[in-house]
Amino acid sequence: MRGTKACGSFNCDKDGTFELLVHMEADPLVASYGGFNFETVLPCGEAAALDEVAAFSLNHQAGLFVVCSVSPNIERSAGFRSAWQHADFKLAQRGTWLFSTTAEKLRREPKWTRARELARCAGVYVDRRDEERVVDYLTQVHHAPMRTCASLCINGADSLDALYKLISAGVVFLGSEDDVLPSGSVTLHPPELAFDRLAIGWLQEPSGALVSRTAGFLPRLAP
Repeated sequence: MRGTKACGSFNCDKDGTFELLVHMEADPLVASYGGFNFETVLPCGEAAALDEVAAFSLNHQAGLFVVCSVSPNIERSAGFRSAWQHADFKLAQRGTWLFSTTAEKLRREPKWTRARELARCAGVYVDRRDEERVVDYLTQVHHAPMRTCASLCINGADSLDALYKLISAGVVFLGSEDDVLPSGSVTLHPPELAFDRLAIGWLQEPSGALVSRTAGFLPRLAP
């Protein structure tokens, strides 16, 4: 995967790093992301308790976030809990929300397969004439099947890959959060953010509840 919304490369040794990268690249509402160091909000000694947490700063249409993947193998010590709560407080003061999830949750289907396909095509070149044809067509019909729109991309090596690129880049959007590639539909209109302005679709539990911030995360940590 070649990233398009961040500069440089990222070490994927920490559990969940790759999964976070895939979802951030695939999400058309993500403007940019970058690696996050907890030492920017905590003293070095305290931040060390969170060294094994995969963390990224995320500039999303819903707001500013630090999104993390926490391995189930990380020891949930008192120092870990205290550092997490302190980081949450300091980030909130900056207008940034701290979210946690796990690699297992990020790989839940069908969103994981869809995210991998969109992220894979994030770096695909799309001829400007193809993009204009798709946009003009959707301006007229509002919603259309993916395969129909892909058939308008005639100047690239793979028409579906070109359409997936337009989706990941936020030029067009999935017709429904539940759409499965390539049988779904696309539209020019971005989805309304579910529940509130802090909702990020791929960080939601199957029930629709947001993955916890500190309020829900800390009580589940072992003493």
